[in-house]
Amino acid sequence: MKKAQVTIFIILGIIILVVLSLLIVLVSKTIIIGGAQSIEEKKQELQEYLQSCLKETAEQAIYLIGSGGGYINPLGSYKHGEPGDGIPAEAHMFIETGMLPYVLTSTNIILRSKEELENTISKYVVAELNNCLNTTRFEQQGFIVKKPNIDFESINFDFSKALIPHSSKPVTVNAIIRDNDVFIKAIYPLLIERSGQRILVEEAFTTIPVRLGLVYNKVKQLLENALPVQIYDVSSNCAKYSSEDKLLNIYVYGDKLLKRYGMRFVDAQPLERGQMPFAFQFAVKNKNIGGWCVG
Repeated sequence: MKKAQVTIFIILGIIILVVLSLLIVLVSKTIIIGGAQSIEEKKQELQEYLQSCLKETAEQAIYLIGSGGGYINPLGSYKHGEPGDGIPAEAHMFIETGMLPYVLTSTNIILRSKEELENTISKYVVAELNNCLNTTRFEQQGFIVKKPNIDFESINFDFSKALIPHSSKPVTVNAIIRDNDVFIKAIYPLLIERSGQRILVEEAFTTIPVRLGLVYNKVKQLLENALPVQIYDVSSNCAKYSSEDKLLNIYVYGDKLLKRYGMRFVDAQPLERGQMPFAFQFAVKNKNIGGWCVG
């Protein structure tokens, strides 16, 4: 009788061991599958994060260019590949928010080309993108995130030299200024790893709905019209510089005696999206310019 009981206990023990072994195998497989799903989900999250940082840094660049008359900083910013206008600080016009470059004189228009503005935006974005990308939240969940770590100043912002070990594509940012928006494309490879799995997020795109192209064209048109004359009345020419929606305004302020003026083209359209108006401002000297255009 005792032998029979012992035998039953042995059999039950074996059955329990088999069941436990099967459970361990099933749980292990579930963990592996769950991990694979998780890293795929993180790929999408990382893609969206890269895109949001691209949008944030591009907006910063566009608004800085507007406030600086086409420059991130008229005095230059090596960190952003910005040479500035090459003029000493005291030769600029000073206002409450900083300094303005003179883009119109009695004999010259010194306005940067649209291509130069696109390059300036691209350089600013690529220099600042890494600062925006805080990957701590991914790392706290057990992921290893590798991102570009390049000293762009040392390679003179030559994107062909912006090589990284975890991707065959060099880091690049391209900005295209259009009338109604600015399109940004970035190749900025981010690698995430966990449990031997690797996923690469390489590209991001964004469109900034700021009418930089439209404002730039109106600024250039006004400068070309004002260049041949010593006195220019903006108020009597508002129809030339207005937008179809009447949201582009022009303000002139300064010193008539010294013939030095600040001009500000303000696009109020971003207010419709709950954002700050976009302003492109600059200085004029050795001209008499007056008036304003509102609505």
